[in-house]
Amino acid sequence: MKIVHKALTISGVFFAALLFVAGLTGSLLAFYNEIDEMLNPAFYHVEVTGDLLPPPVLIEKLEQAKPEILVWYLQYPKNPGETAMMTAQPLANEAGNYPDIPSDVFYMNPYTAQIVGEKFWGRCCFEPGNLLNFLYEIHHSLKDGSWGGYFMGMAAMALLINCLWVLFGGGRKPGFGGWAFLIPTRNRVVGMVLALLLLPVAVSSIALNLTTEVFKPLVSVFSPVAPSIYEEYAKKNPSDSGSRVLSYDDAYQLAQKTGREHGWTGPVAELFYSSSYNFYGMAFGYRDPDGMGNNWIYLDGVDGRPVGSKRPREGSAGDTLFYAQLPIHSGRIAGLPSKILIAALGLLIAVLAARYIFIKARCLLRGSPA
Repeated sequence: MKIVHKALTISGVFFAALLFVAGLTGSLLAFYNEIDEMLNPAFYHVEVTGDLLPPPVLIEKLEQAKPEILVWYLQYPKNPGETAMMTAQPLANEAGNYPDIPSDVFYMNPYTAQIVGEKFWGRCCFEPGNLLNFLYEIHHSLKDGSWGGYFMGMAAMALLINCLWVLFGGGRKPGFGGWAFLIPTRNRVVGMVLALLLLPVAVSSIALNLTTEVFKPLVSVFSPVAPSIYEEYAKKNPSDSGSRVLSYDDAYQLAQKTGREHGWTGPVAELFYSSSYNFYGMAFGYRDPDGMGNNWIYLDGVDGRPVGSKRPREGSAGDTLFYAQLPIHSGRIAGLPSKILIAALGLLIAVLAARYIFIKARCLLRGSPA
């Protein structure tokens, strides 16, 4: 039993370390745009000099200026004097090889199509241009691809167990060899309040990191959750997707027409192209809105027919629950108050995790019961 107890304690320390990283980085990321703009004002602000160029024209201009890239995403400015942001990937040459590119994120003056800033997403470490992207990758996946995402998802499950044990596990009674006591329970009321506040953070983190492995299967037991466009295309043979025929401009015009038919308001201000599956995505509204998010339409890259949509305010109860998880986790669900709350909860998680690590590590070093 002592060996099992020690193993549980060590695993608890490991997951607490992940939660410390996730809490600290997540607290900063709640104000990603504000902090990044403060660190890199030249990336975000330009002088207003005439009319805005349409999104497809900006993409065309960037690809002409950088012939070694393929633009796969554009974020259009919401307010006068803001830049357009585009992300890109290497474009294969005639030999089928992909060149190394020094930058894959570009900020462009939407009035003149001049590039005013560029960087490489997620590059280490603490330069002003890279800091927030680097922290995002650490927060989401420890910069380790899918395995890092799995570890972060398991850390979120550890936090969920902590919350549920405090709420339903018998108060001060130790559980799982003390493993489930990240949240202090000396004061029962305080412990329950903390558990209730942290519960949505844990659930939303599981939803975002272990979407198809855990969240959707469990929710679908009670209410169906529609597969995403990527989940649908992953079931197909890649050769069935064909090659791109439709240009960004064609897709943009078709999306506007389709949006009017659905009665969707707002401009097409966020758009992307999936080269892996050969379809376009067009969002009606600006990036990171408050509330549940924007409506999206997805168009086939060959003939422009609609191949899917995302409507956060429609669908089953399971769909609504799933679509609410990103706004909850990012703090966008209720505007500025929820962003402040998420930032504070991130700091709280980091403090509780550091406290847990200190207590348990000291017990392990002393050889006393952890």
